[in-house]
Amino acid sequence: MGVVDYVAGLGRGEPGAGLRVERLRDTPWEPSLRHVMAERGVALFEESLLDDLLVDITESAAAAAWFSMSPAEQRRTPPPPLLQATFERARDSAIHADVAAVPPS
Repeated sequence: MGVVDYVAGLGRGEPGAGLRVERLRDTPWEPSLRHVMAERGVALFEESLLDDLLVDITESAAAAAWFSMSPAEQRRTPPPPLLQATFERARDSAIHADVAAVPPS
């Protein structure tokens, strides 16, 4: 769970238990999560995010299956939607970087 997941879960109005801030551990996968949880003071259990977790697992499995294909198979098979969106963001970012690198005339 990251900050976005935590805040979204709280925003759904799901009941949360009071959080014993002094017992919070570091969250090395997303250091700001610990700070946000301490600030909000509400526990959010991952079980309440089960639907989101299942989507993440499904999308990860689909991406792994696509990456395990040969290059020829990949050319014939479109990548899963989340992976396609990632490719498009990377392409757009690269295009933006190329344009920014061109000196003004």
